[in-house]
Amino acid sequence: MTEQPEALRLANKLEGAGTFTGCHIEAAAELRRLHMENEDLKNACKIYNDALKEEKALNAQLLEALETCGEDEWYTDDDYGMVQTYDEDKVRTAIAAAKEKV
Repeated sequence: MTEQPEALRLANKLEGAGTFTGCHIEAAAELRRLHMENEDLKNACKIYNDALKEEKALNAQLLEALETCGEDEWYTDDDYGMVQTYDEDKVRTAIAAAKEKV
């Protein structure tokens, strides 16, 4: 069983105190509101962190593709002269993944 969040526990304690004053009711309502706001913020952080993980993975893929472009392997092409080699499939795949995110 999950333990009740402290803000809700305190709100319930305030409401169950037996002597209700405007202050008790307002404090309990504020604790519940703050609890809900906190839950919303935690959910937003999770969404942000998930998106950040996806972006980091995409950046790693792009970096790996770019690194193949910097290798010191050259060949002579009849039409273009000296051409540097790279892993064309890796580069195209990385570019396609990046375009999907735009």
